[in-house]
Amino acid sequence: MKPGFAVTAVLASLIAGTTLCAAAAAPSADLAQLEAQLATLRLRYTDKHPEVIALLQKIKAQRESEGLDQAPATKQQGNGDDLRSARERLQELREMYNDKHPVVVAQKKRVAELEDQKTP
Repeated sequence: MKPGFAVTAVLASLIAGTTLCAAAAAPSADLAQLEAQLATLRLRYTDKHPEVIALLQKIKAQRESEGLDQAPATKQQGNGDDLRSARERLQELREMYNDKHPVVVAQKKRVAELEDQKTP
């Protein structure tokens, strides 16, 4: 494992609201790896970025091939529940970190994106 990868994996898991152990308990290792990659991409890009869109499609296909329901990471974005949970996650992160921490900055960006999607 690369030295920087461990930090990236921890940050990605914090934003996703999971732990690294929780990712290991996912239905399959392939799906867990795809969801970890998604969390990492979301540190840098919005859900409109082509790499994120492609990965969301891969995750959806993987979940369908495993016969699983749609994961929270692949749900339609912009509804009130997603925004509410994103705001709650932001509050949790702010209790652990200051507003300049990369995890908090990324989550604030996520909340702003969801707010933009909610407004017509």
